[in-house]
Amino acid sequence: MSDTIRVSAAELKITPYGHDFTLVGPMVKGTGVYDDLFARAIILNHNKTDFAIITMDLVGLDIEMTDKIRDAVRHEMKIPAENVMINYSHTHSAPITAPWHITGNEEFKKSSWREELVSKAVDLVKNARSNSIDCKIRFGSADVQVGMNRRLKTPEGIAMKPNPDGVVIPWVDAVFFESTEGKLVAALFSHAAHPVNVHSTSTMIGADYPGFAVSEIKKALGSDVVAMFAQGCGGNINSHPLRGGLDSAQKAGENLGQAVVKAMHNSRPVSIKKMGALSLVMKLPFQKPPSVEDCDKILQHWEDRAAQIASGKIKADLYTVYTKEIILSLKDLKEVAATGKMKKLKFEIQCLAVSDEFCIVALMHEVFAEYHLYIKEISPFKDTMVFAYSNGCESYIPCEKDFELGGYEAGKPLDICSSLAYTRLWLEPKIEIKIKEELRETLNKLFSATRDVNNSADRSKLCIR
Repeated sequence: MSDTIRVSAAELKITPYGHDFTLVGPMVKGTGVYDDLFARAIILNHNKTDFAIITMDLVGLDIEMTDKIRDAVRHEMKIPAENVMINYSHTHSAPITAPWHITGNEEFKKSSWREELVSKAVDLVKNARSNSIDCKIRFGSADVQVGMNRRLKTPEGIAMKPNPDGVVIPWVDAVFFESTEGKLVAALFSHAAHPVNVHSTSTMIGADYPGFAVSEIKKALGSDVVAMFAQGCGGNINSHPLRGGLDSAQKAGENLGQAVVKAMHNSRPVSIKKMGALSLVMKLPFQKPPSVEDCDKILQHWEDRAAQIASGKIKADLYTVYTKEIILSLKDLKEVAATGKMKKLKFEIQCLAVSDEFCIVALMHEVFAEYHLYIKEISPFKDTMVFAYSNGCESYIPCEKDFELGGYEAGKPLDICSSLAYTRLWLEPKIEIKIKEELRETLNKLFSATRDVNNSADRSKLCIR
């Protein structure tokens, strides 16, 4: 047993200078940069096992692109792909790099920046590995609330509006890596809320509140500290106020950064027995598609609407900018309905532990906050950090009750909701039970392995179910 672990950290800019992209929030081409986008990495090495944690100031990447990055790191750096954890901040002041908007995502797929992100991720890990030192680990939490639940029950159904009584994650978790000489090397912190303070109030690229939080931490703890933000289970939480502008993003980020500093001062040491990792891949089923006839009916409605918009008969409203995308998505959905070919959604549960005291759980996609709270409740580890938006972002992961309520994140396949933008179909409501079962089993397995020094399960294993 040792009280130190080899740690290396680095950061580099990934801002797409010289490219012309549509941004997520305003849904128009970017006109400049208010805050650079960064990729950051921490590499942990213990008993000849490497694990890389990478954070990126992006709205997300699809699974195929994420796997490409993980495989490139495996090939170039000899770190197993299942030992590479990639988290996306989900800033909406960034290009459409996730499959949320067909036209915008095609811009990204056809750009050279897509391949640049792969090479930059490899360079990032190389840069980090070049300065490895022995470090101690400390963990801390502090109360802070950047966001508010965004699913408000109204007589008309669920509206995307602030719900003061809804579930939130009102704290920040942070893990600190400190050299044996007492110098802070890196801080990895996580909070759960969509970064949408800026959103459509600016047509400039930036990291929203997480970027301001990083700046606040560096100001307080040192400019050479690698401060990394990881997005938690904020699928049903918006930073508040939505579209509040740059000033509100700065205020939210500063509050979060100050809470991280407080967490450091209140932190406690984490014992390091042996590093273990365990991943499990689930295949989540979708609901059945609507009929071709139903698709044709609603498709005709939106094509008529597009014609009226073009002729000036309809004034611009919230749906005007989305009409083209809705039509393209409905055509995709009609093809699924016609062929009957239904894929299942990949959902990875990735866990990293350095002892039976501390674990990080990373989940794919836009996971609802209730799962975050569930993991905290059932985890056998003394301290557990929970990330969502990790290793691929292609769908929302709501709870069973949310499918019954409906709304943007959990509507029906023909509703004008996010199902049209992502997978075209919604997941089966019963996924919650299965996900929770697998979470409990995976955490218990890893916990047992970290307590048994002679157990060979400290090496990463990838299970598929």
